[in-house]
Amino acid sequence: AQFFNLPGETTQRSVVLMDPNIIINQHHSVLYTMLIGTGISIGKAVSGGNWYVGIFTVTLVQYVTLIAVLWRAFRHMDKHGVSPIVQLVALIITCVSPIAVNNCVMINKDTGFAIALMAAMLSVDTIMSNGRVRVVDALKLLVASSMAALLRNGMVVPVAGMLIVTVAIVAWRAVQSKKCEYASEASTSTDGGAFALRDVAILVPAAVASIIVPLVVTYCVYPAFSFTPGSEREMLSVPIQQVALCVERYPDDIASWERDAIDTVLDYDGMVACYYDPDIADAVKTAWKPGAPADERNAFLSAWWSVVSRHPSDAIEATLRNY
Repeated sequence: AQFFNLPGETTQRSVVLMDPNIIINQHHSVLYTMLIGTGISIGKAVSGGNWYVGIFTVTLVQYVTLIAVLWRAFRHMDKHGVSPIVQLVALIITCVSPIAVNNCVMINKDTGFAIALMAAMLSVDTIMSNGRVRVVDALKLLVASSMAALLRNGMVVPVAGMLIVTVAIVAWRAVQSKKCEYASEASTSTDGGAFALRDVAILVPAAVASIIVPLVVTYCVYPAFSFTPGSEREMLSVPIQQVALCVERYPDDIASWERDAIDTVLDYDGMVACYYDPDIADAVKTAWKPGAPADERNAFLSAWWSVVSRHPSDAIEATLRNY
């Protein structure tokens, strides 16, 4: 709906558009929006304007890409000597799990993100298994990691964490290999191969670019095209869900100032009336006031901390159940 500027698009209700004429926003991944829109456009073009052919085209490409990545994952298992029985069990779970099967053929940003994240993890495994960093492997890691960070809001942090650990391990093994070389010992390692400083020099730029590219695209490129940033409610999803459970369970324990701070940006009465849903935060997130000023957000965060500090176990429960 955003890509084709169709009326009735819903995510704009959660944001204050930078340009009223451009409804594309970062409530969901803009990259995924563009991929969907481009795929549907191609399908429509080759079918004389049939929307269903366009949607089928997007779904088919996603489905085939997911199968290819899963095939590579099982190849990696085989390479590492994972038991065929374990591989079979993993395959059966993948094939019969309703959420896995449904997401294979859904237009869903989570599926695109999962594909990219698996590809990035497989790239890391390839580097570690080979004990060296080829330029092509570094480029694969760069593309897959950047895609993963851009296909799911907030995922640049986990991706950065994965890359930092990868670089640290490669650098440590390179240093150990150098020490062995100075000591005239065998420069091999039993834990995946001995890297050289050259490998570090190839990997570091790719890892840094994998973090910088998503940040530049998100905070520079998208705003330049007037693509509105996502709502604060996505960033505050966990605190909102925690507050919702505490308010529902302990309405008499909420101080008046806490209630006012919560009600300013959310619907307090709705929380009391069971807005809380343990399985999905959207039920309460949709009540968030779009474009809430900084002082109101800060007041909410103060109230959140005050409430969850009195009920820490409930806050933990809300987070665990939601995930």
